[in-house]
Amino acid sequence: MNKPAVLIVEDEAIIAADLAGKLAILGYEIAGTAASGEEAVELARSLRPQVVLMDMWLKGEMDGIEAAAAIRRLDIPVIYVTGHAGLATLERAKLTGSFGYILKPFDERYLAATIELALHKHRADLQLRDSEAKLAKELEDSKQLQAISCQLIQEEKVELLYQRILDAAISFTGSDMGSMQMLDPERRELDLLTWKGFHPESAAYWQRIAMEDDTTCGAALRAGQRLIVPDVRTCEFLKGSPSLRHYELCGITAIQSTPLMSRDGRLLGMISTHWRECREPREQELRMLDVLARQAADLLERKRAEDSLRRANEELEAKVAERTKELREKDQMLISQSRQAAMGEMLGNIAHQWRQPLNSVGMIMQTLTMMYDAGELNRENLVAMEKQVMELVRYMSRTIDDFRNFFRTDREKVPFQVRQAVEKSVSLVEASFKNHFITTEINLVDDPVITGFQSEYSQVLLNIMQNARDAFVLRQVGEAKVTIAVRKEDGRSVVTITDNAGGIADDIMPKIFDPYFSTKGPEQGTGVGLFMSKAIIEKNMGGRLTVRNTGDGAEFRIEV
Repeated sequence: MNKPAVLIVEDEAIIAADLAGKLAILGYEIAGTAASGEEAVELARSLRPQVVLMDMWLKGEMDGIEAAAAIRRLDIPVIYVTGHAGLATLERAKLTGSFGYILKPFDERYLAATIELALHKHRADLQLRDSEAKLAKELEDSKQLQAISCQLIQEEKVELLYQRILDAAISFTGSDMGSMQMLDPERRELDLLTWKGFHPESAAYWQRIAMEDDTTCGAALRAGQRLIVPDVRTCEFLKGSPSLRHYELCGITAIQSTPLMSRDGRLLGMISTHWRECREPREQELRMLDVLARQAADLLERKRAEDSLRRANEELEAKVAERTKELREKDQMLISQSRQAAMGEMLGNIAHQWRQPLNSVGMIMQTLTMMYDAGELNRENLVAMEKQVMELVRYMSRTIDDFRNFFRTDREKVPFQVRQAVEKSVSLVEASFKNHFITTEINLVDDPVITGFQSEYSQVLLNIMQNARDAFVLRQVGEAKVTIAVRKEDGRSVVTITDNAGGIADDIMPKIFDPYFSTKGPEQGTGVGLFMSKAIIEKNMGGRLTVRNTGDGAEFRIEV
């Protein structure tokens, strides 16, 4: 092993020559000789000797201590050579961080020992600084890993985490560029998630990598373990491949590709780093990369779980939408059936409403004939009877308008008076109720205004009153009566329809709002009236429809 090169700084030529001779005998190489501080600094900078022997007292503007301080900044050890030195001089010398002192005249054994000790101390210092730098780097990398761990929990945007992980991988390995990919398990291909430092053309080319592709990622994917290529130019499986051209385009020389494995051993993706120079990552770099790869794999597994959950939600939403559509179609069918049933009821009510005015018209016509035959018909009588007939016609026309409005479909919610809806509904069944000797009573405690579908609200009232009528007829109740009360409670409108028809049986009460449930038999009822009434009030108008038994009968309560 060759002895280190020594730079001699001595302004006395004889002493410098003597020192050079002794060093040569001891086997050291003489890098050069300088007679001034300025020359010593210049030679140290250009020759880079392993050690400098520096005379403290040099002629010129820069003495030996100043020159030593400048050379120490070049990270070259300096040993002072002096024949005498006062305390003040020694204190100055200490500040330069010297590696020893040699007194004139020179003792060869002491000279060799001092040089070797200085070199050993310098190597130890370098190792210590290197260890401190590595420790600081490991500490910084550990902090970065900890920060990424926190972000994995807190950060919702996985794309930001991909980039953070890739930046950390590049930092840990001291590389120039890198990429992160996710494996599509069905296609067995790697999809590029994020990259840094690539030529855009190459990034587009590597957007998707198949297992059989001649790339380091493809090879690592096939092997299921890390692949390190110190020099792509000498790699056998890359020779002549399209990827090699893209490596050259990006200036990539060395590559490592590390598979990202789930905790149960499934391959999830790949993280790769690239260097512009020939390079193999150090053991410590790979250890940190492995910890980072664990975090990256957890992130990919989280991403897969989120994607799976999103797809499941989309499928569920599609099924819900399809089912909702079916239910809406079914509801529309029920509404149609309910309206058809109500229309049948209305035709009966029209018959009741028109029977009396038609009889009156008939009687007026008979009276006209009798008066004509008796010679008592004059213009005055004719005009009076005409007025009576026209009043009856207008009454029948209003009845038709009321029924037509009842069957009109409301398209938008509008404000309306509850009192008006109640009175119109009562007027529609008035004739039918009179025909069955049923009296009605309306108690208007308040006059609330609500927003909703007035015709549908009226249909609910009508359904309830017609059910009460049917119960009266079935049970042949004497002094049948329906009482309707209108009031406000806690800012909501409340309408109660109470009858004295004997109430609802306890076993029937829980099923009264079920679709197709009826106690009337198929000839008289469809079983959709109360079901649709509840849907109208609760689904369409955000209210509540309930029923309870009172002492004499049933009470329906509508809150909107």
